Parts: sequence; structure tokens; C-alpha cells
Amino acid sequence: MSPAGGQSGAPDPARWVSVAEAARLTGTDPSTWRRKARQEHARATRGNREPKAIRSRNEAGRLTWYVARDFDGLRATPEPEPREQRESAQLAATYPKHVRELAYRKVYWLDEWRRRLAQPRKLGETARTIAEGLAREAAVRERGSMEVSARTLERWKAEYFALGADGRIRGVEALIDRRGVGRPAGERIGNAGRDPRAVEWFYSLYRTEQKLPAKLCHEATLHEARKHGWAWSPSYAATANWLREHDDKSVSCLLREGKKAWSKRYMPHLEQDHEALSPGELFVSDHHEIDLWAQYKGGQKRPWLTVVQDVRSRCIVGWHVGPAPHQDAILCALRMAFSTWAIPETMRIDRGKDFTSKLFQGLTRQQRNQLRREWGPDWKRELARMDAADGPLDGKWRGIAGELGIRIVEAIPYSPWSKGTVERVFRTVSEGFAKSFATYCGNSTRTRPEGLQDVRAGRLGKVKGDLGVVDGAIVPALQRVKDDFAQWVDIYHQTAHRGLGGATPLAVWKTARSLRKAEGDALLQLMETRGVYRVGANGVRLKVGGATIGYGKSSPVLRGLSGRDVLIAVNPDDVSHCWAYTTDRKPIGCLESNRRIHPLTNADDVREAIAEQLRERNVMHQAGRSSARRMVTAEQRAGEHRRARMEELRKTGTCDAKGSATIVPVQTGFVGVSRASRTLSEPLCDDPRPWHEQLQDLLEDEPEVKPAPMSIAERYADLLPDDDPGTEAATDDEPAPGLRGLL
Repeated sequence: MSPAGGQSGAPDPARWVSVAEAARLTGTDPSTWRRKARQEHARATRGNREPKAIRSRNEAGRLTWYVARDFDGLRATPEPEPREQRESAQLAATYPKHVRELAYRKVYWLDEWRRRLAQPRKLGETARTIAEGLAREAAVRERGSMEVSARTLERWKAEYFALGADGRIRGVEALIDRRGVGRPAGERIGNAGRDPRAVEWFYSLYRTEQKLPAKLCHEATLHEARKHGWAWSPSYAATANWLREHDDKSVSCLLREGKKAWSKRYMPHLEQDHEALSPGELFVSDHHEIDLWAQYKGGQKRPWLTVVQDVRSRCIVGWHVGPAPHQDAILCALRMAFSTWAIPETMRIDRGKDFTSKLFQGLTRQQRNQLRREWGPDWKRELARMDAADGPLDGKWRGIAGELGIRIVEAIPYSPWSKGTVERVFRTVSEGFAKSFATYCGNSTRTRPEGLQDVRAGRLGKVKGDLGVVDGAIVPALQRVKDDFAQWVDIYHQTAHRGLGGATPLAVWKTARSLRKAEGDALLQLMETRGVYRVGANGVRLKVGGATIGYGKSSPVLRGLSGRDVLIAVNPDDVSHCWAYTTDRKPIGCLESNRRIHPLTNADDVREAIAEQLRERNVMHQAGRSSARRMVTAEQRAGEHRRARMEELRKTGTCDAKGSATIVPVQTGFVGVSRASRTLSEPLCDDPRPWHEQLQDLLEDEPEVKPAPMSIAERYADLLPDDDPGTEAATDDEPAPGLRGLL
């Protein structure tokens, strides 16, 4: 009888009983007996004895567990149980112990009341007085664990002898307090005494994208349950326990947080078996901001750590500590990994633009997206086929990964578990390295030390010892952080790792079957190569440290190469010059920078200079915008502010802050002199005609008759004498001679 394979038929029922039957006989859950059977079989196997639990096939042909009838006090022959014992087993499987004990105490006082009622009574003693005396006695004996009164005993009696749905007396179960515990017999498992309609109402509020709090949904459901008479616990703690134990969290996550969150949390993931890999076969790289503050160029910054890790051995094969994460930091870490340890076959990298740059992969992200749209998901294979047939693209430059034959695998966006080994290293750095500094800042407000600002500001005074005191504060320099991290990495490699079965990373690395290596000078040249650039009139121009720098303007080695492509290599530790090569890797010569750059200027210095230049430019722009305002007096500014406020008030129809009208009536000297005129809005008369016809009548007054114009002679006839001889000779066209003098 093998527990794995089972028997061909069911075992002897006189000796063995199934776990389902054992659960029925003992009134427990079948899962409890399955767990006991597995444990018994395991103990018997270790002790080399005959087990009292086996796994065999039943009459239906399904594998199930069987236990011996003498196992763990199980009766050898099943006997019919009385109703009280069956109820006790059912209650024990449904309700907690303290709830059952409280119900049995109620039954005790109910039986005591019935017993005293059956005894001969004294004169004038009624059932009510007996109940009141028993209640006083119960108050002393129960010591406040439950309240007993005459009305309580009557209610208990009615509930105890009430008939259930099956026509039987409800019994002890009717006296159980179901507030937040258990579920009544026959109800669907998972509701815990709650009406299915109330549960449906609760989930209609809870499982929405608004993500309503569970307490708010509970209160709304309780209000609705009281209105319709549904069974729902009034306690939010009971609802929280029910939600924690019986809620389908997968469905709730899908309806509350969306499909994306549900797929990340509940969809099955492919587990990676790192033990199937060999050391040096798969590397993973990422950036991390160290949880401490360090001194850097007169200020304080949090250093950035760039790590290259071997997945199988967990060794930190390459690293770089600097003021910022950038492409040059990745190159420094990769140079350490490839030259000191090995060149991997595959690398899993982050999807940041510094990792997916043309320098590292040979193609920009836009070029890769274009190829993916044109050639589909197999664009890499098609590109490799064209490269083998027609020669490499872009002047035989395929990026550092392509030149070394490294297959690149980009991590899943917003999924830190896709590179979980390096994320675990970052946690170890925070716990084991960053906390050793007084300027440890934590990764959240919860883990941030309370006195961090005092430490950074130097308000603790000078501290003795090798603590790196700078300006009175315990703030280490960035170079000291680098040196300490190098020592910490050596200790990390020699420390037992729980994920490696107790072995050290260095010991696992030594189990590598084979490692890929490259010649030192060729590898150094490759790691410094920035790509293919075209020679122009002023040499070549390329970006180093975020700044565009020109090289070879007056260099004689570039004569005759104008318009041709060359490979450029730059050492990030010295950007004052670069090296030029032909596309087939033949050296051309050294190119000096077009502008004078101090020797040994590294890429971090260039980045810091660019940042400082941008800050100064912003200050100049701000000063230029505010320079004209500095000559304005306070009175002028106040007047401008007042005019601006008045303009805002004028737009709303008011002229002051109180909201008074813009047009105000003013009394003049003509008040009372003129007659009141009726406006068009007032009725002119009781004439039923339209107003425009009535207005036409007012406008049609008698026209003013103007007199005919008089001649000059008629106008001045009174001035002439009667006997003037010139009067007869005068005509209408020419005035009299006597009038010429007047004219």
C-alpha cells in the first residue's frame, strides 16, 4: 500500500475508514483528517514502521486518504449518536469555543428555571417571582459575563423551543450569539451568517474602481439591511474579519484595481531557475540611489550606485559610485565586469535611455521601434541576416553589446521582480552599507532618522574618531564612500548567502565551467568607442557628459578625410582629447579638443559644469526679468496694484470691493427745471395701437414755416429818402447808389 501510487481497490472497511467518514464520526473538518493522515504517514516512513494512514483509491477510482480505526482515538465501529452529541459536534465545527460555552450557560439557567417551576411552589409564588430570584442568583454567579433577567429567561425559552425549517426544535443553536462569528446551519459557506442579498449589496459598493473604503461600504450595507430586514453584523470588526477570511481577493483586486494590477499580483509567473545557469552566463545591471548623504563639490548629494551582477553567483562583478546615473557610469561598471571577471552571453538591463542608447546596443530606440514596425517581432533575426549578407549597418559599428556578442534582454517595464536579484542587492546595500554612515537617510519617511537634519547641518559639534568630520558635521566625502564601498564588496563576496544555500558568492563563482574573456587593450579600446561620426570642416562633434564637444579642428590627421565616417573613442576620465579610427578599426590618431579643456577633466566634471551653467543662466534670466522693476518706487507699485484691482472690479460691473454700482446718479443745478419725460418702457396712452405707430404720431408735428428771403432793397427801404432820384433807376439786380456806401 503505497501512499503515492495507491492500491488497485478500496482497503478493508473493517480496518480502514476514509477521512470523510472519520470527519463525520468525530464532527470535525475533513481537511483536518487529511492533514493528520499525511503527518502520520510521514512519521511512519521516517520511523520505518507500518503507517496508520494510507492513500488508496475508493470505489469511484479516486485517490483518497484512509486512516486506521484505532488511529488517534477513532472508534472501531460507528455507533448511532444521540441528537445532543450530533448537535455538539456540529456546533464545534461551526462556532468558536467561547461562543458555545456561553450558549451552554444560557441552557443551564433555562433548565434551572424549568426545574424550579416543576417543584411545589410556596404560597403566592409565581413563575415571574421565581425567574426574578433566579436572575439575582445568576448575576452573582456569572459575575457580569452575561445579563440574566426574568424577561431574558422568557426570551431564551421562546427561542430554544422554536421550530426550525426542518420542523425540529432549534435547541442550543438558537441561543448562540452570532454577532460577527459563525454561520447558521444550512447556509452557504462564505457568508458567515450574512444574508446573500446584503453580501451582494456590499460587493456592489466595494468592488468598484472608486475603491470605496470597506468601512464606508459596511455602514451603507448596514443601513440598507436594517431597512429590508437582512442579516448583517452591526460591528465593522466582524465585517473586516469576514472580508479577510471569506473574500475572493482575486476578484476584488480585478474589479477594484484593474486588470494590470490583477495580472501582476495573481497571474502565475514563470519562475526562473538560476541554478540551471553557469556563473558568467547571465549578468543584470541597474542604477540605485544610495540611502545616505555625501559631500560633493561644496554641497551635499545622495550618491548613485550602478551595479553589474552575476545572476548565478550573486557576485557584484562591476560597480560605479558617482553623483548621478548616466551612460559613463554604466561604461565604467561594464569595463570592470568585462575586464576583471568575464564577458556574459546574455545581459538583462533596464529600459532607461542610458541603457538602451546607440553606444551600447548599436541602434537608438527610435530605430529599433521602426525596425519592429517594419519587420515584426523577428526584427533582430532579420537584422542579423542582413548584417551577415550585406555587411554590418552604420559603418560596421554594432554597439558594445553587438561587438562582444552579448544578447540584450530588456526588463519588463515597472516590474522590479524581472531583475529581482539586483533589487535584492540594493536592499542589502541599504541595510549593510548605508546604515553604517551617520548620514543614513532611509528610503522613506518611516525609515528616516529623526536627527538627520542636525547631522547634515553640523549642529552636533565636532565628533572624535574616524567618522569623516567635514565642517563640523559627520558628512563623508564622495571619494570616501567609494573607498568604503570597495571594501564592503570584498566582504559581501565572502559572506554566506541564504539564496545560495549557505555558500558564498565567490565560492559559487569558482564553480563556473568556462568564462569568456577578451584581450585587455582591444577591450579597453572597444569600451571607449562612442560610435561612428562624420568628419566636417571643424573636425568631429560628439556628446560627452551631456555637452557637445568638437575635436580635431586643426588636426593634420583628419586632412583628406572630410565627409568620411570615422570611429571615435573617448576616455570618460579624460575628455580633453579623443582617438580616431577607421571603420575597419585602423588607428588614425589623437584629436585634441577644439576648445581648451584642462587635462584629466572627466565626464562628471563636464556634467557638473553644464548644470552650473544652466543655474547661472536661469539666474541671469530672472535678473533680466526683474531689473526694470527694481527702479519703480513704492508709490508707483501701489498705484499699479490699485489700478489692477480696479480693472478686475470693473470687469465685474463694480468699482470698489464693496460691490457698489459703477454708474451713480448725481444731483445738478438743472434738477426740477426740466419736465419729466416718459421713456419708451412707460405706456403713452390707452391706445391699443403698436408703440411704433404711436411714436410716429408724436414725430409728425406741424412743420415750421420759414419766411421768404428779403432783398437788400426791401431790407433797408426805411433808410432811403422818398425823393431820392436813384430809387427809380435802381433795379432788383443792382442796389441803389445810395446803398453802395453802406455796402
